[in-house]
Amino acid sequence: MKKILCAVAATALLSTASLALAETAQEGMAAAGEKAGSMLGQAADTVADAAGLVNINTADVETLAGIPGIDENLAKAITEYRNTKGPFGSVDDLKNVEGMNAALLEKIAPMVKF
Repeated sequence: MKKILCAVAATALLSTASLALAETAQEGMAAAGEKAGSMLGQAADTVADAAGLVNINTADVETLAGIPGIDENLAKAITEYRNTKGPFGSVDDLKNVEGMNAALLEKIAPMVKF
């Protein structure tokens, strides 16, 4: 009888421990999922989307410098302008960035979004 009671107690203890572990794992997975979702959302805004378009309003210097015709200095100028003046509404707004010219605007227009 003692062995049966010990076995029942051990089973109850293991069940409680298993439930606690499962809850902890589930909470950890949910938190990790939320963080991953947030990171993926940010990444999607920062790099080229599925169509290969770069969001001028969220891209970092490195991503902007990856657009043909935009070097690191111009990419810095774009981000500095955006940070001080606000987001760009169209390709035409980029003409206000020092170093940007009409030919480059025409070239990058199909590669960017806002």
